[in-house]
Amino acid sequence: MIENGFGHYCRPKDLIKAGFEEHVRHTPEGWEEAFQVALENGVPEPYGKNCQQVYTYASKAIDQIRTDSGVRQAIRAGDEAGAKAKIKAILSAAAKRSDQKMMHIYTPEETRFRNRVALGCALAIVILFVFVFQKVFKTFAVATDQIVVFDDDKRKGYWQFTRYWKAYLIMLPALGLVGIWAYYPLLRGSIMAFQEYNVRGFTEWVGMEN
Repeated sequence: MIENGFGHYCRPKDLIKAGFEEHVRHTPEGWEEAFQVALENGVPEPYGKNCQQVYTYASKAIDQIRTDSGVRQAIRAGDEAGAKAKIKAILSAAAKRSDQKMMHIYTPEETRFRNRVALGCALAIVILFVFVFQKVFKTFAVATDQIVVFDDDKRKGYWQFTRYWKAYLIMLPALGLVGIWAYYPLLRGSIMAFQEYNVRGFTEWVGMEN
């Protein structure tokens, strides 16, 4: 902090402890008292897995309280206990949704249902992919059959690696680049879809949970 010119933001006691007493005079008046108040009454920023949307979930709950007709009616009627009970119910439901979204806290029934739906979606994707692949393969097969091929070539087959090895050799760099930049990432991403992936390692298989 000091090397970057932010020494005046540090706590005076930390500056003294680290041997930078000369910087204490630059700290604002009441800075240590402000730190004490923050430590005693402040709530730490939520920081961890899936916490990026925590304020979105909280804002939705606040908006729901602000616009809820039951809360409004209780306030107009002077029913403080009823209004607080309704607000608490809204906040409890919002907390449950946040737990589900951020920490994947589900009941066993919800977990089983979600896994069944995920498995069904995965099977549907596989079936659709196989169907489309078959259609594409048949289309190219029909187009190939329409090409005029001499009887001698038919006996040798379509690929004829020995005869056209130079052409295949020329194609290799292009095919290699397509494989590296298109098909390998596709395969890698498909594998990662079934993992709790971490770029630092510690990757775990989670199956359908994603």
